[in-house]
Amino acid sequence: MRIAISQRQDNGHGGMDALEVSYVDYFSQRGATLIPMPNTAAYVNRYFDELAIDAVVLSGGGDIRPALYGGNPVVDGNFSSKRDATEQAMLAIALERDLPVLGICRGMEFINTYFGGKICRSTDIAGGLNHDETRHDVTIAPKAITEALGGDSFEVNSYHRMVIGAGQLSSQLRSFAVASDGTIEGFYHPQHAIGAVVWHPEREVQPHILNEFLIKAFFSRELFWQKRKASTV
Repeated sequence: MRIAISQRQDNGHGGMDALEVSYVDYFSQRGATLIPMPNTAAYVNRYFDELAIDAVVLSGGGDIRPALYGGNPVVDGNFSSKRDATEQAMLAIALERDLPVLGICRGMEFINTYFGGKICRSTDIAGGLNHDETRHDVTIAPKAITEALGGDSFEVNSYHRMVIGAGQLSSQLRSFAVASDGTIEGFYHPQHAIGAVVWHPEREVQPHILNEFLIKAFFSRELFWQKRKASTV
């Protein structure tokens, strides 16, 4: 399986792309080949055509351009417009070709803004959790997951400061994982092969039952990633 994965971009030195080794290790150990996409949107189609891409991962790290969700460019300013444009192109191609898409952390937030949703700082949520460099439980809703795993509550890692709060999830998306403060931790698209989580599967030291279930479904095009048709989960 060849997976196109987006990269961080450092705006210094003319723009330097970077991909955490943990992504390479995690997906390679599960039989996939990662193909890092350079943050130059003009060449995305060529990469997909010539390298026979099977799936897409939008990775974590960095911020999203505030103009995409109505944010404050001063407070929420660690972003790369080139990365945003590249991920927009990757998503557009995936939708056109019915390729499965997995969003991780920032990748999940970006998918939400792509479909018209919003994000905000976790500190803007009254009584909200600390989501930066910690762990907390999430509640999972779909029976397809809870029955398979024998429960509906799982502890996940948390490395994000932006969240999807009440009323901020795109109307085109459906939540499947929620934190105790009501913020969305996982969602899917009912008409497209898209699923996303805000935690980092690739940063777990030991295999995590929920992550392994979701990644297996992503690879085999099950659950949220079935070929284009309305999801029934």
